[in-house]
Amino acid sequence: MIGDVRRLNAVVLASAALLLGCSSSPGAGASGGTGGATGSPDAIVGAFVVELKAGFSAVSGSVSNGPRPEAVILKVVDEVGGCRLRTPRVPFCNIPCGGDAVCADDDKCLPSPKSQDLGLVRVKGLGAAEFSMDPVKGMYSPSADVMLPSPPCPEGAPIEIQTGGGAYRPFVLRAKGISPLTVAGADPIPLTDAEPLQLRWTPPGDASVSRIAVRLDLSHHGGKKGQIDCDVPDNGSFDIPAALVGKLIALGTAGFPTAYVTRVSTGEALIEPGRVTLEVSSSIDRPLQVPGVVSCMDTSECPPGKTCQVDRTCK
Repeated sequence: MIGDVRRLNAVVLASAALLLGCSSSPGAGASGGTGGATGSPDAIVGAFVVELKAGFSAVSGSVSNGPRPEAVILKVVDEVGGCRLRTPRVPFCNIPCGGDAVCADDDKCLPSPKSQDLGLVRVKGLGAAEFSMDPVKGMYSPSADVMLPSPPCPEGAPIEIQTGGGAYRPFVLRAKGISPLTVAGADPIPLTDAEPLQLRWTPPGDASVSRIAVRLDLSHHGGKKGQIDCDVPDNGSFDIPAALVGKLIALGTAGFPTAYVTRVSTGEALIEPGRVTLEVSSSIDRPLQVPGVVSCMDTSECPPGKTCQVDRTCK
């Protein structure tokens, strides 16, 4: 589930959701009603995201009339203890896709999905008062006069997003508020192929509200060669197995290797074209220290005799 949501970050898309008030509500992963929708739960067609940032929160969302094809398809090649090692493949269409079509897989063109008008969207649980959002070119976000604190509501408080109609019948997304994430330990975090990667963070008051998503990317600036994704309980600690870490390092590294750690509470609803997610998240990016990798933005940051390469490493 979290892996799906992060694609909107990449997912995304991606990528996170909303918050408000205090009444009983389903917990993390709970779904809102859809009024008899028949879409496929495997087809993610949109997301609303609430991101807790330093001093404020940001809210946005959009829904399309179909799933958005990935520019890079990630294939699971190994899986251990809640973590998956994935390697990339770029779809190639021998005959270029014309018009609004996109290459969704090898020699497979699909129509590019279009953002849809969902009518007026009402948000409960973010900040002191309910507010609404109108679409701008298919994207929903608050007006400039809506200022949201961080966190926008207490941990466990209910969040609700209600659409007004538009292209699809009205639906509701529900999730719960989370506490801001803090990650402990060395900065940068040491990473070797002989030891598990130890991650430590301040646990929440209620571990049932949220989960932790982790992504390790060691080669972003050199052309993605692989990544590790983990979906684990929010209990304050987790060790990424050394076996997976070693395999990721062996795939290749580039400058500025990074661990992305996210606390997330989720909800979803099923509508006519597929699944829409709601994600409330707090993220921290931590640099990783990989033996032999010296990161740089330009040659002035490199040791004498070394130059900064296009993959952001000193060689």
